[in-house]
Amino acid sequence: SKEEEIVGTVGKVDITRNQVNVVPGHMELEVDLHTNHPEIFKWIDGEIMKTCKAVAERRGLEISVSQLSSEPPIMLPEEISCIIAEVCQASHISYLNMPNWAGHDANHMAKITKTPVIFVPSRGGMIHCPQEWTDEEYLELGVKVLAETLVRLANRDE
Repeated sequence: SKEEEIVGTVGKVDITRNQVNVVPGHMELEVDLHTNHPEIFKWIDGEIMKTCKAVAERRGLEISVSQLSSEPPIMLPEEISCIIAEVCQASHISYLNMPNWAGHDANHMAKITKTPVIFVPSRGGMIHCPQEWTDEEYLELGVKVLAETLVRLANRDE
């Protein structure tokens, strides 16, 4: 479903009269959305607007929506992802093929060269927050996979 193809984060909320017992007079909310399917951005944008307008009308509120930025999704190079998978299999390292939904440096590098991403597990799946923690064991495995992938890329015939 479309809902499974998009991830989002509410990273910033500013509320005027930010007190527990006062109805706010103004609120700003920033939402960060990621998907590998550009058509889903159009769909979710319409869904967000439809929902915001319905709530505003029902509650007698004013809303305005603006887009801070829009970057097309970066598709990771399948041939390098396959090499990464082969390295993991040969080393008996479990792995998942995952989309790169976040705005990593790889998104910028992918504009000039083929750029894969090797993710390593964080404790509790928590990332981009103060509680983020990755055990040394997983960091070492990530470096091992990266190093072997680079060796295979350097030695392949194109």
